[in-house]
Amino acid sequence: MIGYDMYGSGSEKVLVFPGWGLDHSAFVSMYAALDTQTFNFAFMDYRGCGLSKHQEASYSIEEIGRDAIALVDHLRWQNFHLIGHSMGGMVLQWVAATVPSRIKSAVAVTPVPACGALQMPQERRQFLLKAGNSIEGLTAFFMGGTANRHNIAWAKSIAEKSFSITDHEAFAKYTVAWADTNFAESPVESARGRPRWHYRGNDEADDPEMVS
Repeated sequence: MIGYDMYGSGSEKVLVFPGWGLDHSAFVSMYAALDTQTFNFAFMDYRGCGLSKHQEASYSIEEIGRDAIALVDHLRWQNFHLIGHSMGGMVLQWVAATVPSRIKSAVAVTPVPACGALQMPQERRQFLLKAGNSIEGLTAFFMGGTANRHNIAWAKSIAEKSFSITDHEAFAKYTVAWADTNFAESPVESARGRPRWHYRGNDEADDPEMVS
């Protein structure tokens, strides 16, 4: 079973996906502000990251999506909400397109689109492929990914955490996964209902090349 962290005891079930190079701990500082009587959250860790760091992986968006569906089945959640940040927003779209009749709502925060980033400039792609090789590269990624709104100490702290909880080959392989995956025109399961979609992302850095 994929690694995950549970928080809350409410009847409304929420599956949460982190961004590239991150795990459930990226959300821990928010736990105290969550409505735990209404909601029950499952914060999922991808293969190669966090609680799933040592699990064998093919590092694909579909693999993450299938792990997510296996997780909610394990938890016996028939219907649930989705939240996903950046690369996690792409996973959210895959899950919602695959089992739409089970999704109550979906909140995608600066998501990578379902079409990926096939037109990404080669220079940018090479930077992302190498960013996970060092704390310095990850620091530059997190600074650029937030449009330099935060100071270098903040970016370095996130980079150090990411470097420690992520299998190092996962950085480049997940970059290829979110950049090269395109399921925008794939057929989806027919269903009477469709999830409610909420998108957040209009800042300078909110594009799939900067935030993943």
